[in-house]
Amino acid sequence: MTGRLGAKLILIFVLIVILLASVWLVSRLSPPLAKPPSVPEKPFLTIMTANIRLYGTEPTSTDQWPLRRALLVQTLLKYHPMIIALQGAGPAQNAYLVEHLNAYDHYPGRSILHGNLLTTLASALTTWNQIYYLRDRFILIDSANGLVLPREPQANPTENTYYSLVVLQDRYKELPDIIIIDTHIRHLTISSMDASKQLQVILRDIYWRKYPDALAVLVGDMNHEFTYPPVYDLLVGKPYVGSRYGMLQDTFVYDDQHPGESWGTHHSFTGLAELMEPSDLFLVSQGWSFDPPQIIRDHMPDGRYPSDHFFVLDTLYPSGPPFVSAVHQ
Repeated sequence: MTGRLGAKLILIFVLIVILLASVWLVSRLSPPLAKPPSVPEKPFLTIMTANIRLYGTEPTSTDQWPLRRALLVQTLLKYHPMIIALQGAGPAQNAYLVEHLNAYDHYPGRSILHGNLLTTLASALTTWNQIYYLRDRFILIDSANGLVLPREPQANPTENTYYSLVVLQDRYKELPDIIIIDTHIRHLTISSMDASKQLQVILRDIYWRKYPDALAVLVGDMNHEFTYPPVYDLLVGKPYVGSRYGMLQDTFVYDDQHPGESWGTHHSFTGLAELMEPSDLFLVSQGWSFDPPQIIRDHMPDGRYPSDHFFVLDTLYPSGPPFVSAVHQ
């Protein structure tokens, strides 16, 4: 019995070896299976707007910049947007961010204070609206920054509207040229209305004339939500189009907001938004399609937030030419 069992085991072993050898031989002689054709990824742009609150203007010592700056960088790097539009970035804050956001280039740099009231105001907060963009993806081909001149400049520099503007070219030619305007509209209504008109002039009459095929994004802390038409309608450019649609469209789709759902973005370091509607906005030209914006509510377990605003992240997809007919009227 033992001899027969051993013979059977040897036979089974030999058969397994023959089977494995046959599989190996077939695999060597058979042509490789063709890979399914890959579906090209749709080009996209990720962009974040972040009012980081100017150092020294925090309401309490527990919200001071040195205590929240690491969380702020951690939040920005976690989502890794291709473009970051900051507001409230003072020189000390920008110096820290330049060191820690080392995959990004940024605009503008710091200017020297000089000149009359207007030039001094314009240069006092040159770093106010910083635009960071991934160095290995974009080339800066044009830029501008300064004071958006209202009817009457305010003596308090922080109560004026400033802007930074970059025109970016995609190194890989997947995206069209992009005009990014980063701004912080102020609280005073007349000044805000004047500044909103001027921003449209900057985009429509200057940069769209230079770059008529570029897609545009006006981004930042607008301090006025869509329920406040005097400023909002000017920001989206409705008067220049002559219809209920403006030259720019808001990427927030308010029809999707559930009753009682807060989309507010200013929360005063509490995590509780003070308005139901967002005031940190993406206003984009036609030629972009987009995902719903994501309101970033990241914070520490102890309740510390990176800023008094929730940051907002959006993904945009080029889908056609910009709407620029009003430019040539």
